[in-house]
Amino acid sequence: MEANTDKQATWTNWRREHPEANLTIRHVDEDGISLNVEWLDGTVSYLRATYESGAALAFEDLVSVGDLVTVQEIAEKATVDWRTVHQWKQRHDFPSPLAGNVYHWPSVEAWLKLTGRI
Repeated sequence: MEANTDKQATWTNWRREHPEANLTIRHVDEDGISLNVEWLDGTVSYLRATYESGAALAFEDLVSVGDLVTVQEIAEKATVDWRTVHQWKQRHDFPSPLAGNVYHWPSVEAWLKLTGRI
């Protein structure tokens, strides 16, 4: 019972601190919640909240929807075949997806530069 109270309190605190945010739940799983956040100025961000220690929600950094890319988009931006991107995904140092096969382009771009691929 205490874990649910902690989760609700953390969620309530985040909502109180961000009253301008219009949230749409995208996905809920055993690890947390994925949300779209629409701000008053019309910009949209992606937010992932994960459960920490089975209790409180920890909100990860907001990510602009414009920074979300698929494998195909990574391939186009890096000017390689999509199969090459699938090979990169097997490497331990390649950025993890934010959700499913959706990646954060600035993280992928930094990895591409670090490894000399662009």
